[in-house]
Amino acid sequence: MNTIRFSKEKAKRIKQTIVNTDGETTSHSIAVDTPSKFHFVRCRGNTLDDLIEADTCKLFDPDGEKVEYLIQSEEEQILSTIAEKVDYKVIRKSLAPMVDCYGTEFLWPVTLSQNGKVNAFCISGRIALESAMRNWVKITWMGKRHWDVRTPPNQERWGEPKFTKISDEEIVNIAYFNRIITDTNHEALKRYQGV
Repeated sequence: MNTIRFSKEKAKRIKQTIVNTDGETTSHSIAVDTPSKFHFVRCRGNTLDDLIEADTCKLFDPDGEKVEYLIQSEEEQILSTIAEKVDYKVIRKSLAPMVDCYGTEFLWPVTLSQNGKVNAFCISGRIALESAMRNWVKITWMGKRHWDVRTPPNQERWGEPKFTKISDEEIVNIAYFNRIITDTNHEALKRYQGV
């Protein structure tokens, strides 16, 4: 079985950042998670344009757990068919490489729009990302459809964030290993359709 790989060119990333790789990346594990589960965090990049944007959907994995999948295809018809197969529950997200003050890296998929609509939840996520690009911050989900951002009084306590030297594209490939839908025959789509 071939491993499907994410391509930032296919995602039409506006601005590209190239980060040199220092050795093997196969031993890395990067979770897809929210910053609420971590202490103070930072986001890689200087602006939101530095982040990769991608379409996502939540589907069941082989164990019956609902997880997030990336959707990517160069053909508009395939994208349209995939959206139809997931009942148009496609969400546009920024894929933000994050690190906490203890050096744990994770990927935070931040919602940019839901079904083409931008709401307060989306805006608060963007504000949280921009804050995390400048400072160490604690980002907490408030349960009222917004993210709360708190800045510690002593930014120097943790120094500069220590991100891995692998590229954003490779971080996405590690975090979404075997969860990238590129055609209508993907196993997750078949499970969702009951095929």
